[in-house]
Amino acid sequence: MDGAYSDREYSGQLWAVAVPVRDEQGIFATLNIMMPRSAASPESAQERFLDMLITNAN
Repeated sequence: MDGAYSDREYSGQLWAVAVPVRDEQGIFATLNIMMPRSAASPESAQERFLDMLITNAN
């Protein structure tokens, strides 16, 4: 999630990471995780969840 968007829409309290879901024709969806910054830093949650998102998006 873009930091300016998070600041504007969620007072900077949330962050998100997303990966595309593709088929032969291109991207048709995304998988994402959105959570409060107080639950985990973007860096630690990315380490924990990004591989799972990528694996399940394929």
